[in-house]
Amino acid sequence: MSLGHQRGDGIGTSAKKHQDGKERLAFYMDLVSHDMVNDNQAVLSYLELILATPGLDKKTADYARKAISHVRSSTLRIDNVRTIASARKARTAELGAANLYAALKESVDELPQVFPSKSVKVVKSPEMGTASVVGGGIVKELLLTVMASVV
Repeated sequence: MSLGHQRGDGIGTSAKKHQDGKERLAFYMDLVSHDMVNDNQAVLSYLELILATPGLDKKTADYARKAISHVRSSTLRIDNVRTIASARKARTAELGAANLYAALKESVDELPQVFPSKSVKVVKSPEMGTASVVGGGIVKELLLTVMASVV
Protein backbone atom coordinates (compact mmCIF):
# COMPACT_ATOMS: atom_id res chain seq x y z
CA MET A 1 0.00 0.00 0.00
CA SER A 2 2.78 2.36 0.89
CA LEU A 3 4.62 1.69 -2.42
CA GLY A 4 1.46 2.30 -4.44
CA HIS A 5 0.89 5.58 -2.66
CA GLN A 6 4.43 6.75 -3.36
CA ARG A 7 4.19 5.68 -7.01
CA GLY A 8 0.93 7.61 -7.37
CA ASP A 9 2.50 10.74 -5.89
CA GLY A 10 5.46 10.43 -8.25
CA ILE A 11 3.21 10.20 -11.28
CA GLY A 12 1.13 13.14 -10.10
CA THR A 13 4.24 15.24 -9.50
CA SER A 14 5.65 14.34 -12.91
CA ALA A 15 2.38 15.22 -14.65
CA LYS A 16 2.19 18.51 -12.76
CA LYS A 17 5.77 19.38 -13.73
CA HIS A 18 4.95 18.55 -17.35
CA GLN A 19 1.81 20.72 -17.25
CA ASP A 20 3.73 23.57 -15.58
CA GLY A 21 6.39 23.30 -18.30
CA LYS A 22 3.73 23.45 -21.03
CA GLU A 23 2.16 26.52 -19.41
CA ARG A 24 5.52 28.28 -19.13
CA LEU A 25 6.29 27.47 -22.76
CA ALA A 26 2.88 28.75 -23.87
CA PHE A 27 3.43 31.96 -21.89
CA TYR A 28 6.90 32.40 -23.39
CA MET A 29 5.63 31.77 -26.94
CA ASP A 30 2.82 34.27 -26.43
CA LEU A 31 5.28 36.84 -25.10
CA VAL A 32 7.74 36.30 -27.98
CA SER A 33 5.02 36.51 -30.63
CA HIS A 34 3.70 39.71 -29.02
CA ASP A 35 7.22 41.20 -29.11
CA MET A 36 7.64 40.17 -32.76
CA VAL A 37 4.38 41.89 -33.70
CA ASN A 38 5.54 45.02 -31.84
CA ASP A 39 8.85 44.94 -33.72
CA ASN A 40 6.99 44.58 -37.02
CA GLN A 41 4.83 47.58 -36.13
CA ALA A 42 7.96 49.64 -35.47
CA VAL A 43 9.44 48.60 -38.84
CA LEU A 44 6.16 49.52 -40.56
CA SER A 45 6.28 52.96 -38.94
CA TYR A 46 9.81 53.60 -40.21
CA LEU A 47 8.91 52.40 -43.71
CA GLU A 48 5.87 54.68 -43.76
CA LEU A 49 8.09 57.59 -42.70
CA ILE A 50 10.44 56.77 -45.58
CA LEU A 51 7.50 56.77 -48.01
CA ALA A 52 6.36 60.15 -46.65
CA THR A 53 9.76 61.72 -47.35
CA PRO A 54 9.43 64.52 -49.92
CA GLY A 55 11.39 63.90 -53.12
CA LEU A 56 11.79 60.16 -52.49
CA ASP A 57 13.00 58.44 -55.64
CA LYS A 58 10.75 55.83 -57.25
CA LYS A 59 13.12 52.90 -56.75
CA THR A 60 13.42 53.50 -53.00
CA ALA A 61 9.65 53.94 -52.71
CA ASP A 62 9.08 50.64 -54.54
CA TYR A 63 11.48 48.84 -52.19
CA ALA A 64 9.75 50.38 -49.15
CA ARG A 65 6.31 49.26 -50.43
CA LYS A 66 7.61 45.73 -50.99
CA ALA A 67 9.09 45.68 -47.49
CA ILE A 68 5.76 46.87 -46.05
CA SER A 69 3.97 43.99 -47.78
CA HIS A 70 6.42 41.47 -46.33
CA VAL A 71 6.21 42.89 -42.81
CA ARG A 72 2.40 42.90 -42.92
CA SER A 73 2.38 39.33 -44.18
CA SER A 74 4.77 38.32 -41.40
CA THR A 75 2.58 40.01 -38.78
CA LEU A 76 -0.47 38.21 -40.13
CA ARG A 77 1.29 34.85 -39.89
CA ILE A 78 2.48 35.51 -36.34
CA ASP A 79 -1.05 36.40 -35.24
CA ASN A 80 -2.46 33.34 -36.98
CA VAL A 81 0.10 30.98 -35.46
CA ARG A 82 -0.85 32.33 -32.04
CA THR A 83 -4.56 31.83 -32.76
CA ILE A 84 -4.09 28.36 -34.19
CA ALA A 85 -1.88 27.31 -31.27
CA SER A 86 -4.57 28.33 -28.80
CA ALA A 87 -7.25 26.62 -30.91
CA ARG A 88 -5.33 23.34 -30.83
CA LYS A 89 -6.14 23.15 -27.14
CA ALA A 90 -9.86 23.59 -27.76
CA ARG A 91 -12.28 20.77 -28.32
CA THR A 92 -14.15 20.53 -31.62
CA ALA A 93 -17.37 21.66 -29.97
CA GLU A 94 -15.63 24.72 -28.51
CA LEU A 95 -14.37 25.81 -31.93
CA GLY A 96 -17.83 25.82 -33.44
CA ALA A 97 -18.86 25.72 -37.05
CA ALA A 98 -17.99 28.23 -39.73
CA ASN A 99 -19.48 29.00 -43.11
CA LEU A 100 -16.56 28.22 -45.40
CA TYR A 101 -17.73 30.50 -48.21
CA ALA A 102 -18.42 33.44 -45.90
CA ALA A 103 -14.93 32.98 -44.42
CA LEU A 104 -13.48 32.88 -47.94
CA LYS A 105 -15.29 36.11 -48.87
CA GLU A 106 -14.03 37.87 -45.73
CA SER A 107 -10.48 36.69 -46.44
CA VAL A 108 -10.65 37.87 -50.05
CA ASP A 109 -11.97 41.27 -48.91
CA GLU A 110 -9.18 41.60 -46.32
CA LEU A 111 -6.30 40.44 -48.54
CA PRO A 112 -5.74 43.77 -50.36
CA GLN A 113 -5.22 45.46 -46.97
CA VAL A 114 -2.27 43.14 -46.35
CA PHE A 115 -0.72 44.10 -49.70
CA PRO A 116 -1.74 47.71 -50.39
CA SER A 117 0.94 48.20 -53.03
CA LYS A 118 -0.11 45.17 -55.06
CA SER A 119 -3.07 44.64 -57.30
CA VAL A 120 -4.46 41.41 -55.88
CA LYS A 121 -7.28 39.67 -57.71
CA VAL A 122 -8.97 36.53 -56.45
CA VAL A 123 -11.45 34.85 -58.76
CA LYS A 124 -14.07 32.68 -57.18
CA SER A 125 -17.23 31.09 -58.45
CA PRO A 126 -20.22 33.42 -58.18
CA GLU A 127 -22.44 30.48 -57.28
CA MET A 128 -20.98 29.11 -54.13
CA GLY A 129 -23.45 27.16 -52.08
CA THR A 130 -23.05 26.60 -48.40
CA ALA A 131 -20.44 24.57 -46.64
CA SER A 132 -20.09 24.34 -42.91
CA VAL A 133 -16.73 23.37 -41.45
CA VAL A 134 -15.35 23.00 -37.94
CA GLY A 135 -13.09 25.81 -36.86
CA GLY A 136 -15.11 28.91 -36.11
CA GLY A 137 -13.18 32.15 -36.64
CA ILE A 138 -9.95 30.28 -37.29
CA VAL A 139 -11.17 29.24 -40.72
CA LYS A 140 -11.00 32.81 -42.05
CA GLU A 141 -7.53 33.29 -40.58
CA LEU A 142 -6.29 30.07 -42.15
CA LEU A 143 -7.67 31.04 -45.55
CA LEU A 144 -6.19 34.53 -45.31
CA THR A 145 -2.79 33.10 -44.35
CA VAL A 146 -2.82 30.67 -47.26
CA MET A 147 -3.75 33.42 -49.72
CA ALA A 148 -1.14 35.80 -48.27
CA SER A 149 1.49 33.08 -48.69
CA VAL A 150 0.44 32.62 -52.34
CA VAL A 151 0.71 36.37 -53.02
